[in-house]
Amino acid sequence: FCQSDIASSGKSTGNVLPAFAAEPFDMIINLCEQSFWPVAALLANSAALCRVGKQTSEAAVLYDLLFSVEEHIPLYKQTAVIEKYLGMIHTRHEKI
Repeated sequence: FCQSDIASSGKSTGNVLPAFAAEPFDMIINLCEQSFWPVAALLANSAALCRVGKQTSEAAVLYDLLFSVEEHIPLYKQTAVIEKYLGMIHTRHEKI
């Protein structure tokens, strides 16, 4: 989804967000660097098996797995570490 799918009020402008939330993803990862409540609402309603996001005080109720980032380093530069740890998780489609 993109910014145009969210009205200035923060509500969905069509079917894109409800359809995205209903999709049974193995994992949904929030890489937003700042808190944005429409994304939080999407995560709270997501049918994903595992929700992953940045560790913050309010994140514990939204996510199944939290990652810690250093505030002075941009998140995009820390994705290699995030990918490493997420790569250790086996999904239901993989043979163990």
